[in-house]
Amino acid sequence: MDPPTERGRGPGCHQSGPDTGVGENIDGHVTAPAVICAGLSVRWLAERLAALGFGVHALDCFGDRDTRAVAASWAAIGTPRAGIDLAHATALAPVLPRGLPLCFSAGFEGVPAALAVLARDRVLIGNSPALLGRLASPSEWREVLRACGMQGPVILLPEEARGTEARTVTWLVKRAGSSGGGHIRRLRPGVSLARDDYLQRFEPGPSFGVVFHANGAAARIIGLVRHLRLQRRLSGAFAQGAAIALPAIGPSLRERLERELGRLVGHLGLKGVNGADFILRRDGVAAWLELNARLPGSLPLVDPCGRWLGAHLGLAPLPAERALEANVERPAAGETAVWRAHSVVYAPCDLAIPPDLTWPEWSHDLPAAGSRFEAGEPWLSIAAAAPSAREALLTLRRRMNILAALPICRDGRDRAATPRKPSQEDLSP
Repeated sequence: MDPPTERGRGPGCHQSGPDTGVGENIDGHVTAPAVICAGLSVRWLAERLAALGFGVHALDCFGDRDTRAVAASWAAIGTPRAGIDLAHATALAPVLPRGLPLCFSAGFEGVPAALAVLARDRVLIGNSPALLGRLASPSEWREVLRACGMQGPVILLPEEARGTEARTVTWLVKRAGSSGGGHIRRLRPGVSLARDDYLQRFEPGPSFGVVFHANGAAARIIGLVRHLRLQRRLSGAFAQGAAIALPAIGPSLRERLERELGRLVGHLGLKGVNGADFILRRDGVAAWLELNARLPGSLPLVDPCGRWLGAHLGLAPLPAERALEANVERPAAGETAVWRAHSVVYAPCDLAIPPDLTWPEWSHDLPAAGSRFEAGEPWLSIAAAAPSAREALLTLRRRMNILAALPICRDGRDRAATPRKPSQEDLSP
């Protein structure tokens, strides 16, 4: 495997001092403090680290144009379809700068050993690979919920699921250690479970993600997002889709969530910024689906200025009693709240990216020229901000239609989807 390539410098990473994290460029001048960020896709993380003044060494499976544009170096840590793998991490570890902070996002849940290899001789920011591996086990997650007195959908392991049929109860088949939701499917008659599969009882109700900061003993909520599915026909019912951040959280709900998250933090010793997904039942009780003990992809929606990412890295941490209030961006007098939303976009046809494509400024995770995608595969993401949830989601929909009209279908046909208004379900965060 080739080592990371720095823009304009050829192969190899520059070595940075283990004490300061400050490197030197080719002519000997001191550069910004450096950090390594790793994950399945790290564009959003690399952009925000660069905005905080870091020189970024990016490791992910896509190498998107906007990731490379802000990174001092980039290297593949896996492939888009297979994800992060231990072989890539093992090959990269010896050539990456030693002594630097290493922060990580999604993708290591199923391969915590890859994170452990990268963390050798570096300062791991966040939770340990061992904890990631523990939480990837459905039996361990079930036990954590029981120990913390928290509720969640019923989980059945393969040996417990024999004879289970989708009659009066809907069961979902999930794969341990996976992320993104593309692996989730409904249990069908006659379908056998693979070794890493397990069953989780389908829980009706709206799906939310809570982003929080942990100090090993208590949790402070940073923000709450509602999960939405704007492209079910292309992506499937459970694949990662859209999310919209709630500008405010009711005090009663906030108190209940922080109390339960605090139990998780104390039981597991969580630290830094984490995320957790749950279904909000009609009685107001949270049914916890999973805990993501790493930087969640919804962090930019609830922390647009990077305050909490800075705290995650140990930069000017805010006093605990003022942290949440300081992070809330309140509108000026006479203005309305800002609703921020983003969405993964799935290909409406087989795509081939031409070299001369002009990208809209609201598009992100931009694939390199020559990239090819099959219909239904995720190929980029989009963002929107508006004074209402409805307008933010309508803007996402309009932008999806603009992308669908681009002349990039491999068969040469324009398959722009007919614009439709979001459904009531789409518009009820």
